[in-house]
Amino acid sequence: MAWTDIVRQEHSRKGMRYSSSMTDRECELAARPVLASWQAPLDYLRADMAFLGWSGCGCCA
Repeated sequence: MAWTDIVRQEHSRKGMRYSSSMTDRECELAARPVLASWQAPLDYLRADMAFLGWSGCGCCA
């Protein structure tokens, strides 16, 4: 099979991306709601830190 101009256009991969690839703009749009919507109460964070200090490390709990 010879690579003619028509065949090259048919098999061109120009402009294709992986389905998991995101542009910088798409990453910005996806990150905003997640960062704005999740905020752990300070009491939970303090309790977690106290438990880690009491147990010695997180892997032994």
